[in-house]
Amino acid sequence: MALGGGQYTTTDKSLAGAYINSVSAARTLDLTGENGIVAIALEHNFGNQGELFKVRTSEFRENSLTIFGYSLFDEKLKGIRELIENSKMVYFYILNKTTKAENAYAIANKGGTRGNDITIKVQTNIDDPKKKDVITMLDYIVIDKQTVTTAKDLYPNILVTFKPDSLLELTAGTKLASGEDGTATNENHQDFLNKLETKSFNVLACMSTTKELQKLYITYTKRMRNEIGLKFATVVCEASDIGGDITMYDFEGVVVVKNKVKGEKVKGNELVPFTAAIYANAELGRSNLNRLYTGEYDVVTEFTQFQLNEFRKQGRFVYHQVGDSVRVLEDVNGLITTTDTKGSEFKDNQVIRVLDALAMADAKVFNEMYLGKVNIDKPGIESLQNKIVEIREAFLAKNALKAYDKKGIKVEEVQIEGVRGAVKVDSVITPAECFRQLYLTNYVQI
Repeated sequence: MALGGGQYTTTDKSLAGAYINSVSAARTLDLTGENGIVAIALEHNFGNQGELFKVRTSEFRENSLTIFGYSLFDEKLKGIRELIENSKMVYFYILNKTTKAENAYAIANKGGTRGNDITIKVQTNIDDPKKKDVITMLDYIVIDKQTVTTAKDLYPNILVTFKPDSLLELTAGTKLASGEDGTATNENHQDFLNKLETKSFNVLACMSTTKELQKLYITYTKRMRNEIGLKFATVVCEASDIGGDITMYDFEGVVVVKNKVKGEKVKGNELVPFTAAIYANAELGRSNLNRLYTGEYDVVTEFTQFQLNEFRKQGRFVYHQVGDSVRVLEDVNGLITTTDTKGSEFKDNQVIRVLDALAMADAKVFNEMYLGKVNIDKPGIESLQNKIVEIREAFLAKNALKAYDKKGIKVEEVQIEGVRGAVKVDSVITPAECFRQLYLTNYVQI
């Protein structure tokens, strides 16, 4: 079971774990975790289907050619650049069933049509004419060079695996061929989501533009957040076939990007990577409201004030024009329907990030320090209560909380039929909030 355990309606759980609720208080009435981690599945022309790998910013800058098949500033990597440069770490998953390119000397380690651009060059070694230099190149950039007598002496490099029985005939450059990109199915997306259940991340970026696939991601998000206890947000674009289905995105764990970008071959999902990155990388207790868009796309921002207000009501994450810059209008999620236990503050991503981090911190402490290790007695209950206070003090120190009710934190044992060892914790918190509006009057005195 992932840390957390999910939400509870009544104290009736049968499995060991921490069950955390985040609800609105009645109206009458490193504990903070790591951020900056995004997970994304892509159809790419350089990779192997089912491959899940992580990339940090520094690795991307140094090795983009061998990781993704393109140099750092290639147009093909525009969206990936926006994602990685604004995150700390990204989990990538290859969706499409690729075929590896090959020639008489080697076979590509990664499938896809980009492998067809790999070249093998064989030349006589200058110092020892009995030996040959075998050079692996991509876009005529030398990636590897080995001096050998026969092909059996060649070691695999980061791009290819050599065929040990091949004859090393001299060639000025022979490209690999027959690499294919293939396609992806809904099952491939489900496989990706299944693999993520063992990972910890802040944001899931969904690149699908259709309602059917987006619903798969949203259902997964709700299950993981509410039943398993893995707290993250999923960022999607507004589906091309959304129609009148206004309830599809009505959830605090879903962020819906409204804007499209200008261009001839746009898909409508181009702003998902940047939005996912700034959500994940937002400092705890801080908002992305008025955040500057620093990406490479020409964003469509021709909206009236009336439209912007409507988008906000619809729970859309919108970029708008402010002078010569493009900025985030409101740091909001898709939640529209509010209740007594889930008020309007749950529409604010700043609040959700704090609640998610707090739930994970409480669960981590319980699972690592108390579960199966401490007895439920007066010292044990006092210890847990003090640890709950310590967590909130850490959040307060980071300005993630405006306040919390220290005296109101209560830890008590609860009796549940068929289950032993359950405790219940009540805690009242006030998440931090940023400046949103200014009402100013200048009084003129003569």
